Amino acid sequence: MKPTLCVGGIALSEGSILLIKRGQEPNKGCWTIPGGRVEFGESLAQAVMREMKEETNLQVRVGPLVTLFDVVAESFHYVIADYLVTITGGDLKANSDATDAGWFSLSEIVEMTTTPGLMAVLEQALSLAKHETE
Repeated sequence: MKPTLCVGGIALSEGSILLIKRGQEPNKGCWTIPGGRVEFGESLAQAVMREMKEETNLQVRVGPLVTLFDVVAESFHYVIADYLVTITGGDLKANSDATDAGWFSLSEIVEMTTTPGLMAVLEQALSLAKHETE
């Protein structure tokens, strides 16, 4: 089985982070950043914008790459590129395979059931965002 390329969008606003609750496996019911598979012919940025719109009803501008990592399990191998994004339009609403969506502080996220490794990715994103604004 070949690895599948995926993307994620990390939106930050006034100390909060946008998360969606996954409606499908893997990790159904866990909170994570919006994202999904890159479709044939899409650039990574186009995939991030499409996934954000599909899952949250929000339009975004794609910023810098936060991290690139893989997730390997018995039935899948995902290579995931997570980007900082800036919201440019739309009203937040869980769509597609997301069952819920919202803005949360890090202290709230620590108490939530999240996808494996999410906190490390969010810490990298917050660090990068801090350096971007300095």
